[in-house]
Amino acid sequence: MPTNLAHKTAIITGASSGIGRATALLLAEASVQVVLVSRRGDALQQLADQILSSGGTAIAIPTDITDGQQVQEMVQTVLDKFGRIDILVNSAGLIDVAPTVEASVERWQELIQVNLLGTMYCCHAVAPVMERQQQGHIVNISSVAGRTASTGVSAYRSTSV
Repeated sequence: MPTNLAHKTAIITGASSGIGRATALLLAEASVQVVLVSRRGDALQQLADQILSSGGTAIAIPTDITDGQQVQEMVQTVLDKFGRIDILVNSAGLIDVAPTVEASVERWQELIQVNLLGTMYCCHAVAPVMERQQQGHIVNISSVAGRTASTGVSAYRSTSV
């Protein structure tokens, strides 16, 4: 891990599990101040406690990224706490496995809200901050499912490009 990340501030969505959690741990190990974002507050706080007990810097901000206002409030909290945002890792995502004819339209809407609009809300909220700072990095995690065809995941594929 490059040492030039030390003391940078990173927001990681989907940090309560999977790739987001692993990313948060790696960045914290590199002395990045990590902001853990997910709807699952208990899991976030457990991860924050783990990072803090290892000597890292972490805060947990339970946020529903499908709510643009909550995203704006989360970004303001980060700015109030750390004064800057250097990295955004959009890792939050949902999957649904069902043949199209059996799939729930409501579940499709949820996939679109989290996988597409949630990512866009987060980018929209941090981009002006990074422009003012004249630096920053946005990393959008996507799935190979968005590039390959397979049965039962058409809605997920459509939202993970």
